[in-house]
Amino acid sequence: MTLPDANTAAWTIKKTSPVVTGAAASAFVTTTTNVASGNVTGLGLTAGSVYEVAVFHADQHPRESNYELTLTGFSTTRTDCAPTCGDGIVTAGEECDLGAANNTGGYNGCNPDCTYGPFCGDSVVNGTEQCDDGVNIGGYSYCAPGCVWDARCGDGIVQKQYGETCDLGSQNGVTGSGCTATCGIPAICGDGVVEAPETCDDGVNDGSYGGCTPDCQHAPYCGRTRCARPENETRRRWIGICDLISMLF
Repeated sequence: MTLPDANTAAWTIKKTSPVVTGAAASAFVTTTTNVASGNVTGLGLTAGSVYEVAVFHADQHPRESNYELTLTGFSTTRTDCAPTCGDGIVTAGEECDLGAANNTGGYNGCNPDCTYGPFCGDSVVNGTEQCDDGVNIGGYSYCAPGCVWDARCGDGIVQKQYGETCDLGSQNGVTGSGCTATCGIPAICGDGVVEAPETCDDGVNDGSYGGCTPDCQHAPYCGRTRCARPENETRRRWIGICDLISMLF
């Protein structure tokens, strides 16, 4: 097969036959005869490109025939199939390739070195993303698909199903806001419920003996390290009780 130009391929089929001369020929001689030939036009080939040549051969006499394919007009230089960043084709070692003109980086784009630009899922909060944990499957206090927050303490919505009792957004945990940093209502001294850091809350909190102080701590009562005597008890009785407690502890 010969390639005279980019649009034409000339082909010739030749038959090679053995010839034996004399009864005891000392050399093996062959003759070659043209069997058929022709041209194929309109190929539209481009110099420097790579093309496939498919040859269909029917070997009708496998014991006697020989097959040989000769190509002329083609470059036989071995090509180097290394990846080229910027050719618009993603090959080994490249994460992306949008072509040299488009590999400019940017969100959801491709960098000049054919690596991904910033994107949702790279574990880095970029641009308008609210969050990015690299997984982004959602769940309370986790990042949801699209790199936006799922339900969480601080979103300004009371999520009772997650144990929140309040949510004032950015005001959570601010002194006097009425909502803790963990979206709970802070302890209120005087509500009759003991909550840390309270040690006592009877709802009265007038500081009377055995009761609670106005700041929700224990008022004087018998059983503390130092006993305080109430005004309505006799000294003898009070000392006896304190002595008994001291013996127990």
